[in-house]
Amino acid sequence: MKKKINKMKVFYTGVNLYGQFSDEITDEIINEFTEININEDIIFYDVSLTYSVIVTKTQIVVRGFFNGRPYQNIKIIDFNIKSIKQISCNEIHILILNKNGDIWQLKALDNDKFHLITNFIRCESKEKYENDIITKIYCGKNMNLSVSKFGHLFNIPTRLNCDNTVTDVACGQEHGILLCDDGRVYTWGIGSRGQLGHDDLENQLDPCVVKALCGIQIKKIAAGGWHCAALSVDGDVYVWGWNSNGQLGFFNDNMEQSVCNTSTICNEDKSVESISVLFTPRPLTVDSVDSNIVDIACGMRHTLVLRDDGCLYGTGFNKYSQLGITNTKENLGRMTRIIKFNKPCDKISINCGPYCSTYSLYD
Repeated sequence: MKKKINKMKVFYTGVNLYGQFSDEITDEIINEFTEININEDIIFYDVSLTYSVIVTKTQIVVRGFFNGRPYQNIKIIDFNIKSIKQISCNEIHILILNKNGDIWQLKALDNDKFHLITNFIRCESKEKYENDIITKIYCGKNMNLSVSKFGHLFNIPTRLNCDNTVTDVACGQEHGILLCDDGRVYTWGIGSRGQLGHDDLENQLDPCVVKALCGIQIKKIAAGGWHCAALSVDGDVYVWGWNSNGQLGFFNDNMEQSVCNTSTICNEDKSVESISVLFTPRPLTVDSVDSNIVDIACGMRHTLVLRDDGCLYGTGFNKYSQLGITNTKENLGRMTRIIKFNKPCDKISINCGPYCSTYSLYD
């Protein structure tokens, strides 16, 4: 998805309102996981609310609403594909990170060519940032985050106040989440839907540690529109934030909601208690099978997890078949099995756009 994968096949489900899946298919919804047809090996893939970006060995292809028009299929062939390390996109622009740390921008309303973003690291203290380069990027709605080789955090081009060594970042509609090299998780931004996990609904200007996860070694993070997920080295998943559509997996069959920070999730009959806002991280149970989670992804209002037995599960908003499950309710309140893969988990990666989901299979 946002890492280099050779001979990658990408499968997509969800909204196709603007042709972001294919300009040749006019169906507004792709009802089940369907392979993206590009006739070339895919190296990188990312998707925003209105368009998708496909990088092959010979070209960059943009599909969907771009340059003010839907159902576009724009092919860019004058970019050095071999130099690309990562891509990320939102409704405003595409960002490409090169292996040398340069970031290139292509605006959604200006598809003429990529423009090089000024090296903002060099604008900082020369002594402190000498030989430092950007190694990771992430586009959100209101943030464009980047992490440097030495673990510095930027909301491009501004340095953010974080004294720890940052290894990963993600962001939702109004909040950011980061992972440090010691396994601790920090969040900042708007907290009105519990998305910061600080046991309150307060906002945070600067990254603040999620205390409920201290002592738990986290290896991966994900951000939805107003919710978050964190995956531990032991294969446990912790979720928090807004549960409007069941994206946290804590809805009962009647979809009745309550606000919760420290109350019990499960009743004596083991039925799941409904929660609309979860202030602080809670472990997520995926069936009763003794298996670990190996990957996580969050969409605007849905969540995916991949287990080590090759089973893909999802929960949350499914109005546009973004979970790849048809003939079901608009909202799924519990983790539901979607697919059982016959491939090792290290050959699978999962990702979510705002109202879609993808998985990638590679050799």
